[in-house]
Amino acid sequence: MKETLYYKDNYKMEFKSNIVDCIEDKGLYKVVLEETAFYPEGGGQNADIGLIDEIPVIDVQEKDGIIYHIVEKPIERGKEVIGKVDFETRFSNMQHHTAEHIVSGLVCKKYEAENVGFHMGQDAVTMDFNVLLTKKQIEEIEEEANQAVFKNIEIKVKNYTKEQVKNLEYRSKKELEGIIRIVEIPGYDICACCGLHVARTGEIGMIKLLSVEKYKTGCRVSMICGKKAVANYNEIYGQLDATSTLLSSKHNEVYEKVEELLNKIKQLQQKNRCLEEEMFEAEIKGLETKKVQLLFKENLGANEMKLLCTKLKEKSLELAGVFSKDGEHFRFQIMSDNIDLRPIAKELTTTFEGKGGRKE
Repeated sequence: MKETLYYKDNYKMEFKSNIVDCIEDKGLYKVVLEETAFYPEGGGQNADIGLIDEIPVIDVQEKDGIIYHIVEKPIERGKEVIGKVDFETRFSNMQHHTAEHIVSGLVCKKYEAENVGFHMGQDAVTMDFNVLLTKKQIEEIEEEANQAVFKNIEIKVKNYTKEQVKNLEYRSKKELEGIIRIVEIPGYDICACCGLHVARTGEIGMIKLLSVEKYKTGCRVSMICGKKAVANYNEIYGQLDATSTLLSSKHNEVYEKVEELLNKIKQLQQKNRCLEEEMFEAEIKGLETKKVQLLFKENLGANEMKLLCTKLKEKSLELAGVFSKDGEHFRFQIMSDNIDLRPIAKELTTTFEGKGGRKE
């Protein structure tokens, strides 16, 4: 590999190069170029995708200093080709990676934390920290991170020797050797990083921290930004708008309206249970006490069957059972104070295709 064009100009999306090697590997082909603008997976950042002479590049990996472009068709050695990097994917990766530096820099500085994990997923970026953070703290970090975006700060990238960084305070997860690439966002973060970043923070567009949850001994923060953040907002706003129309309420009244409806549903469920108890008691009242009591009723739910069977057990000496047809299947509930119901339940479960319950 002669050159890595993505470090010279990470906005260069089209280039010419020559095929140095093409190696078949498990039905795919690993293509080596003389020089490339395709970024290989590394430093927490996903690999680029794109085209080499209109042949899709589905992955890019680096091993022992050689960059392999994974394609589905062979390309002859020595051929001059045109490489085209998918800009939308590259730009999104750069936006999210730079945003991760801003957020991690703020968290590490403000809470004396360490970033112990970073993953760029299909739907969101996750960052793992060795401290527990509250939702309120994350909201404050989000506000500060977006201030960095609004300031449109220039991202500074510079290579140092190990000697030169001795007195430089920067974030790094491991001891580094050789040339050390430092990415600095003045006022927010300075970190050793081999990934690609936008030129200025304003290109991120916006940063949205979606959630914070406990993870191992610390926490995991999920984030989206740029175009993904806008798409996420549009989806949520669309759902809110549809819900507000359904409830005949303004957007800012939806929560209160739903809460009100849920309380009414809860009250109705309680009232319905009381009526069911009265109805079941009236139904059971006229029965004579017998050794075995069985009732068959249609369209009973699991809770209704349990309630009815509890009442029915009062009129049985050994066993009470309720059976209910649910579409093409039967459900059952059996109870007893003095019989081992396991073999009976097993046989009934087989007969009724697993829909049943028992209580000794």
